[in-house]
Amino acid sequence: MIATLLIIGATGDLTSRLLLPALARLRATAVLPNGFRLVGAAFDDWTETEFQTHVRDAVVNGTEDVSDDVASWLAGAATYRRLDVTDADAVRDVVAGAAHSDPVGIYLALPTALVEPALEALTALELPASSRVAVEKPFGDDADSARRLNTLLLRAVGEPGEAAAYRVDHALGMTTLHNLFALRFSNRLLENSWNHEHIERVDVLWDETIALEGRASYYDKAGALRDVMQNHMTQVLCIAAMEPPANSAPGDVHRAKLDVLQNISVVRRSDGTCTARRARYTSGALSDEGGADGSDVPDYAEEAGVDPQRQTETLAEVHLSIDTPRWRNTRFVMRAGKALAEMRKGILVHYRGAEQTLWIGIDGPHDIGLELTGATLGPPTEDQPLRLRGPAPAAALPPYGYVLADFLSGGHAHSVIGEEPVEAWRTYEPVLQDWNDGGTPLETYPAGTSVPITERSD
Repeated sequence: MIATLLIIGATGDLTSRLLLPALARLRATAVLPNGFRLVGAAFDDWTETEFQTHVRDAVVNGTEDVSDDVASWLAGAATYRRLDVTDADAVRDVVAGAAHSDPVGIYLALPTALVEPALEALTALELPASSRVAVEKPFGDDADSARRLNTLLLRAVGEPGEAAAYRVDHALGMTTLHNLFALRFSNRLLENSWNHEHIERVDVLWDETIALEGRASYYDKAGALRDVMQNHMTQVLCIAAMEPPANSAPGDVHRAKLDVLQNISVVRRSDGTCTARRARYTSGALSDEGGADGSDVPDYAEEAGVDPQRQTETLAEVHLSIDTPRWRNTRFVMRAGKALAEMRKGILVHYRGAEQTLWIGIDGPHDIGLELTGATLGPPTEDQPLRLRGPAPAAALPPYGYVLADFLSGGHAHSVIGEEPVEAWRTYEPVLQDWNDGGTPLETYPAGTSVPITERSD
């Protein structure tokens, strides 16, 4: 296992909220070795002591079952370097200081605009053998930029090529997403009806009850489609729709996912526009579940850090088709939104000619649910919905714990490989172009309310 992790962007929200608590959990479960070193680098002019305090505070505030000893251990393993990632010489100095002659894991926890110059700087280095480079999502801003990043990433890691490149999508570290894989391919009853003959529509949902949560500086430049649909949700879609891979090895799974991505297209209306929807929330009271606290929030356009002229959406809905024998004539609806009435992250399967549905959750209090037809007792007998729900097995680690363990140990089980992000961007580019051209008006919805999925309209 790689024993030195260099996080470039170490003072940002992603690192403090997700990466540092995950590292603490890895130490608590004896995954990280005693000689582990954490090197933080960022633009902030911090002292090493300030960074170590930041590490400890992030662990204490971000974990419930990790001891003070673990928090102190991780803080003691941390050092800090101030870094301007647009300065290629400075990047090379920091990497050389972190690596020495031992393998180093370089994690770019950076905004998209800074990933390219950081990778450019790394291409001039010869990293020690067995080193790896991870790039956080979103991987690029469109298909062309994703191709450029692929080229730079492979040049940065050198001869190991794809084996040393790691494109992060933490949804792949969610235990319940692996449960979806197991449900499909380990249960003949489900897999035998998993096709267009039986399934009319599949909704892939990423509904959140929370609003911006202080992330306006990032979110207003991204929006719902770029933030979660093009990456997390598309990975969910691939696992739900792919053909059975030859085995569960990352390479075979990647090829099965890529086959889905290469056959996806956006459904178009009769006027040629994409069957898609965008909206943003107005003032209202948030739900008191799913991480929201029932508080009042202003219009999205009035939130601190938001530029109303960007027309950023907080809800995106896109209708897709997959041109494979298994899925012809089945509609796939992707829907992501913030400040909604209920948190739902998962897939909802609608069977043909029936009111029966299957819910497979990716996150939330009810992970797997099946709605069947039951009956009341006594005359007259009436059909009634029968809902069966239950939690999936608890995860030993948070998603980023699995991602970091996979990255540091040389695995690829929780990474996105090769052309996947390029094809994912290709899928949604017509929608983004429609939105830029004004082909899809920006709707509104009150914060804390339900927003129904658009009826089929082609």
